[in-house]
Amino acid sequence: MSNLGNKISDCFTNLIDNIKEFFEPLLTSINIILDYLNPSSDNFFLKLAFVPKDGFIAGKFELLKSSLLEKVPLIQQITDFFNVVKNTQGGTQPPQFTVTMPQKYGGKSYSIINFNYFIQYRTIILNFIRFTSWFFFLKKIYNRLPKIINS
Repeated sequence: MSNLGNKISDCFTNLIDNIKEFFEPLLTSINIILDYLNPSSDNFFLKLAFVPKDGFIAGKFELLKSSLLEKVPLIQQITDFFNVVKNTQGGTQPPQFTVTMPQKYGGKSYSIINFNYFIQYRTIILNFIRFTSWFFFLKKIYNRLPKIINS
């Protein structure tokens, strides 16, 4: 008799476990759907549809930039040229400006500006530029000085 009671209790336990297993994926799906419908959730369907993820726009611009530079390599070379001009510090060696041709035109690098001839005149040219800059600056200040004093 006690054996029959154990079998009946095992049957009900198995039945309850089977019902639980049947409804568990359904409850999980309902929770996911409610999460998509909750406006304060990060998974709100309108947020997912219309708000881009972090880095999405930057990634698109980077993709566009890389494809543009691949099609027109002259843009990158001009950018590099101006970076060299901007970052060139005064020194004994003149700056080197080169252009690298695309691979379909040979892929060689060519020097486009050669400043070696001007090395001997460099200090004279720099001093002339400095003198003219300071001269016109001081002349303008001298002409404006009466207006500044009277104000």
